[in-house]
Amino acid sequence: MPNTFALTLKAQNSYPGNSVITSATQQVPDLIVREEDLISGVFEVFGVPGTGANTLTPSGTTINSVINGGSAVALTNPITNATLVFTNFRGLYVTVTRRDPAVAPTSTILTPIAATTTSSAIGAGTKTFTVASGLSASLVDGMRVRVVPTGSTTEYMEGTVSYATTVLTVVVDRFAGSASYTAWTVTGVICAQVKSAGYGGIDTGTVPLPIRENGALIYNSAVAVKVANSNVLTSYLNGTNGLNINILTLGS
Repeated sequence: MPNTFALTLKAQNSYPGNSVITSATQQVPDLIVREEDLISGVFEVFGVPGTGANTLTPSGTTINSVINGGSAVALTNPITNATLVFTNFRGLYVTVTRRDPAVAPTSTILTPIAATTTSSAIGAGTKTFTVASGLSASLVDGMRVRVVPTGSTTEYMEGTVSYATTVLTVVVDRFAGSASYTAWTVTGVICAQVKSAGYGGIDTGTVPLPIRENGALIYNSAVAVKVANSNVLTSYLNGTNGLNINILTLGS
């Protein structure tokens, strides 16, 4: 049976906007959190499909939320509206859901982009492709793409990108196959990306973790982890429209 506890969730940036979900029951599977440990739980939703990062960052005992690179806003108790006091992490629960249940999420790359002039071998690491100019609205720096050799149904490379003029650089962290090809198709991957530098007690490293629709990241610590100003959770929706990143931070 999952652990179940009642929370009032203040979804500051959810669909529909600025909604407050009162007396909600949050189902958290596979988390071991004793009632006496769960003193605070804070819920935040990021759904702006911009190019800036969304962050949750402690400052003393306050957790500040930044939406799409904007101004920091201190998270508050949704019942009293007082600034939340948060000194220890006990866990983190991140889910990615559809922003509007009636509208499917999309990538900013609406049609595939053919990169036909570059020879490259399938594998991990940094790959550079020559593509058309004028694609900056579609190829958002930091977004996740899949590069597939023309005519193949099983081989691919996947990773995050940067784009300038006609140069597309892909940092590949996932792939299938090993052969070299000279014709490729590039498409956007519909997903959110999350990385944590100790936030919630988890460290994901420098490469953002992709989480696709209906995916989740669940972590809980056996002991309380002291909150520090360097603990930052960063989430991105670069290149993806229509998803919410739902973040439940557990602690005291």
